[in-house]
Amino acid sequence: MAENIVEGFRKVIQDLVVPEFKALQGEVKHLGERVASQGEELKLLRSEMCARFEKVDERFEKIDARFEKVDERFECVLREMRELREAAMAEINARHQETLHRFIEQGHVLGKIEGTLSMVNVKMDYLERVERVEEVLRRITAKIGIEF
Repeated sequence: MAENIVEGFRKVIQDLVVPEFKALQGEVKHLGERVASQGEELKLLRSEMCARFEKVDERFEKIDARFEKVDERFECVLREMRELREAAMAEINARHQETLHRFIEQGHVLGKIEGTLSMVNVKMDYLERVERVEEVLRRITAKIGIEF
């Protein structure tokens, strides 16, 4: 009789527990499938992100190339400005020397010197303006990280 009671008890427990275990087994299987599909989704997402990062890197490389071209243009413009300034100063000095010699030779030294001084002042203003432009260009190039 004790065996029948144990057997009956076992059967009742099995009747109660087995369906729950099967239900849990189904849920675990479903969760496993879901995790696997999300793993695939993550792989796809990673590959998409890598592709996007590659595109961003390409864009940055293009921007870097453009900045290098801008740097070269600035260097060229600055070099030309220096050459023009040097040429202008050489011309100013040559004309000043010529004018001074002519005035001395003609004997109109004092009157002509005043005219020359005013001309030199005008040309000095020109030099100051060129220096101001250079200073502005230095600030601009410093802001964008280019050596002047």
